[in-house]
Amino acid sequence: MHVPPEPDPYVSPRIQFGTELRKFRLLAGFTQQKLCTSLHISISHLSMIENGHRSPTWSWHAGPTTSSARERRSQTCSTA
Repeated sequence: MHVPPEPDPYVSPRIQFGTELRKFRLLAGFTQQKLCTSLHISISHLSMIENGHRSPTWSWHAGPTTSSARERRSQTCSTA
């Protein structure tokens, strides 16, 4: 299992967060698929966060509010 190196203090907080998220995800034995299913986000969204291309938001902690939203997110997660 490859664990990314410690973050460089001179890089942006967004990149540091993504690096730390990936490191802890791997240490916990989670795949991107498993984590995105738990967080109700797509794999591409998680990948963009881990690579510093997108900032995380608090809204993905709330999860879906309706069964139809839950189904859409589940389909996005499984097909991404």
